[in-house]
Amino acid sequence: MDKEFIAVSPGDRVVDVSLKMEKTRKFTTPVVDDEGKLVGWVTSFDVMRGLRDGVELVSDVMQPPERIVHVNENDPARLAVLETAHHKLVSVPVLDDEGRVVGVVRSFDIVETLSQLYEIKVYKIFEAMNSELKGVSWDELMEAAAIITRRRTGKRIH
Repeated sequence: MDKEFIAVSPGDRVVDVSLKMEKTRKFTTPVVDDEGKLVGWVTSFDVMRGLRDGVELVSDVMQPPERIVHVNENDPARLAVLETAHHKLVSVPVLDDEGRVVGVVRSFDIVETLSQLYEIKVYKIFEAMNSELKGVSWDELMEAAAIITRRRTGKRIH
């Protein structure tokens, strides 16, 4: 999660936001009020459209709160991954219980985290699973995985 995200205000000028997004290499940014609460969301497409159409203020190009997919800081990380994939998003704002933006999960963060899993040795995964699934052998686990895969996809795993 990016805790050093950029945030903009509804009254900011679109041209200024475009420069800020370009400088920080961000494709999306939350729009917040004076208390840091999420009131909108701006994508690079919104900014381009605003510049093309001569729109002055962020409030005129931002996505409204009801259209913003977000997660709560106490949600499981899995939810951010699922929401990002399901809605084909570049990033998702993370809110606290009062609706303030505390971070942004970017698809890059997800890819980076998942890629680190590939560095874990197989025996370490087995050791962790073995300690959690006492009495279940590797063969039993693989057989169960094959059954579940076949049921969900219709494909047989050998």
